[in-house]
Amino acid sequence: TRHCLQHNLGLGGAVVVTVYRRADGQAAPAMDSAAVGEANGLGYNPAVEARGFTREQAEGVMSRRARSDWALQDTLDKVEARF
Repeated sequence: TRHCLQHNLGLGGAVVVTVYRRADGQAAPAMDSAAVGEANGLGYNPAVEARGFTREQAEGVMSRRARSDWALQDTLDKVEARF
C-alpha cells in the first residue's frame, strides 16, 4: 500500500484524521506479524496482540533525566486489570 490512514479521538471530543503517503512513492513491503516482532525487538506484533508488561520493563524504557514515579504509580495496576 502507498497510503495509510490514522485517526485520533481527543479527550475533548476532537477527531483528527490524517492520511500519510510514502515519500518515495513506492508500495510498502508486506510484513507478517513475525517480521514485525523481529523488527521491534518485542518478539510479537503489538498491533494484533496485547500483552502486559512488568515494572522492570517499564523502568527500562523510562527517561533517566525526567523520571516521574508519580506518572507510573498506578499504571501497572491498571494494565494488569485489563488482562
